[in-house]
Amino acid sequence: MLGWETDGSNIHNNYIYQISTENFKRKKAVYIGSSNGLTSTVFLIHRGYVYYTTNSNTMKKTSAILYRKQLGNTDKTDTGKIAFEHMGIGAQIQDISAYANNIYISFASYENEKGDGYKTSFSSINIHTLQEKCILDSSIFAAYADSNYVYYENDENTVNCVDTNTNEETFFCNIKGPCYISADTDYVYFDNLQSIYIDKIDEKDRKIFVYDKSGKYVTEITPKNPKDDCYFGGDDMMIFKENIDGENIKCPDIVPEDQKGMTEEELEWSVKNPPRPKVPRYVFIALALILLVAFGGGSWWYYRKNVLPEKYYLRATTLMKDKQYARAEELYRRIMKIRPERRDVLYNIAYCKEETGETAEAIKYYEEHLKTAKNDTKAMTRLGWLYMKGGDYEQALKWLKEAASRDKKNDELWRLTAEAAMKAGDVEEAGKAWSHIATLCKEPDKIMACGKELLALKDYRRALDVYALAE
Repeated sequence: MLGWETDGSNIHNNYIYQISTENFKRKKAVYIGSSNGLTSTVFLIHRGYVYYTTNSNTMKKTSAILYRKQLGNTDKTDTGKIAFEHMGIGAQIQDISAYANNIYISFASYENEKGDGYKTSFSSINIHTLQEKCILDSSIFAAYADSNYVYYENDENTVNCVDTNTNEETFFCNIKGPCYISADTDYVYFDNLQSIYIDKIDEKDRKIFVYDKSGKYVTEITPKNPKDDCYFGGDDMMIFKENIDGENIKCPDIVPEDQKGMTEEELEWSVKNPPRPKVPRYVFIALALILLVAFGGGSWWYYRKNVLPEKYYLRATTLMKDKQYARAEELYRRIMKIRPERRDVLYNIAYCKEETGETAEAIKYYEEHLKTAKNDTKAMTRLGWLYMKGGDYEQALKWLKEAASRDKKNDELWRLTAEAAMKAGDVEEAGKAWSHIATLCKEPDKIMACGKELLALKDYRRALDVYALAE
């Protein structure tokens, strides 16, 4: 279990704890570093080692590192061995799994600090040599690895599998996705709970589809409640954690002093050391379920809030390039529901509206975008252009002048500002714009053309200054 301790400061000393199944006491198993509580940790225990990574939300160039430490190592000076490292803008390790001699890692980064060009990859790491092998180097929806294959969603409705020995990729099956993927020795499971969370299907249509390892449909299972969590335990058994809306159970943050330690009767009993009663089997099952829910819930929250919106953003960007604006807008709206603070989503919705001829809606979304992105000259320019097209020259001038003041070397933007000022009847602003354009021109004939525009405005003083530049 992941936990932390403090030494009186705001720094958390993070540990993996081992919990006894006999008396439920805990002890420190591995020290995995310190933090200020603002980071998220993903870890996995496999064959005597803990593999862990700590992610932070940053859009700067950074390294996402997977560390490895042996169970029992609580030395704070030992930073752990680097098992894998990915460097990039906003680099993150999203998921870790293991099978036999391999650790499987899903990781991602961006093309630039604006959040464009989101890319995910899936690799295996040999636990003996720590050699990396790239399995998938593209945007994937969900993936799961077993001893010989990686099953992944090539798109919402198509599942492919990759041979981990040869890297040969083949079609596996068609599904009604997107779905979460899991597997055991004999079957692969596709849970459409993901489709419910993104509002693609209704809760009443919750299903878990079962396929054999040849890609043949076997059956489908309907959970008792639409949002029940499902854990695949193997041996032809599924374990469900029942989720009922409105249920709110909170553990106390601090254990009261009167509940700590042992009573005199307990101390006396412990000294006598009587035969320890056998712990019922259901206690172990309940503890396992609690741990699964804790880790599964955290992983799902991280996936929904960070990974899923970026996958939608990447697909929407591709649709924009293909001029499929209506479909792109639908994906941007899904992102707004999951992660409304995602940069440029409002701008892209506005652009989709503009390209589909919904000018009034486009203006509304551009202005909403500029409430938070106050220095976005690109949005200001598009907004000014739309007001120009609609004949509202005063509003057009307002936004174009604002954009031009931030982008002083953009010749075309200044010319558009001058045009808006002339149509709005603002001779002073038009004169300022043409005078500035002249300073951007290098050819004498273009400078003279600016002087002629100023003469037409009867701004003789600025016209003389401009003609002096052409000499």
